[in-house]
Amino acid sequence: MPLYRYRKYQKSRAEERLDKVVRLADQLGLPRAAVTGGDRPLPSLPPGAASMVVRQTAFPDPATETATFPTTLAARLAISVQLSKPLGSLPEPDRGFIDVLLGETLDRDTIAARVREHFKAAGRG
Repeated sequence: MPLYRYRKYQKSRAEERLDKVVRLADQLGLPRAAVTGGDRPLPSLPPGAASMVVRQTAFPDPATETATFPTTLAARLAISVQLSKPLGSLPEPDRGFIDVLLGETLDRDTIAARVREHFKAAGRG
């Protein structure tokens, strides 16, 4: 078959049976819960599975998780990407500014703003 021709997706037998059950349910006007079993537990679960205690794990807030760089190396990499040049090619005063800045904070927004401000003021941004 040529590569530029579109070939229709071939459904498996299970997908065809599922489509047939859904079409019949729609014709009969059955709610989807009646077809899928509603609130009953799945048959593959043991009878006592509904009463099992599930440990709840609180996930950290993604906004606070990504608000700071994990290491100074990651911050340096982000600064070099922001400047589009390696930090080793910068003059000594600029590298000193970056060292002092990373000694103060690892906050992403603060670092990006201060680097942008410093290099715009120097006429290099």
